[in-house]
Amino acid sequence: MKRVVEISDTISDLMNILVLIIMFALIIGAIGVLVRDTILFYKDGFSSGLGILLGSLLVLWVLMELLHTQIDFLKGGKFNVSIFVLVALVAFIRKLMVASLKPERLEIAYYPVVVIGVLSLAYWLIQKADGSDIKEAGHS
Repeated sequence: MKRVVEISDTISDLMNILVLIIMFALIIGAIGVLVRDTILFYKDGFSSGLGILLGSLLVLWVLMELLHTQIDFLKGGKFNVSIFVLVALVAFIRKLMVASLKPERLEIAYYPVVVIGVLSLAYWLIQKADGSDIKEAGHS
């Protein structure tokens, strides 16, 4: 039985290393997308590319928060459930920002607005239950 636990610990450690490597690769990719979107933003005009640029910045920020949470967890910190709610929240904010760039499809924005409200409430409740200050979420 002790050998099974040791093997499980080793596999868990390897999976955590794999997750960190994938997160680093995703962050590098997100930086590349952000640079590309920044160049397009200045090249094609400020009004059309702002939502896309901010969306890319949000994705990079979420990846950095996930990496920070994973590192905290590996250092022995508690598993932070609120980060996953935050990821979903940012995804819907990005969806809303992209939808707002297409005025003919603005009616599609009602669904993300409702989901953003519900996810914001869920995030606030989780932070309140954890006793965390929302301003310092993910950095405790």
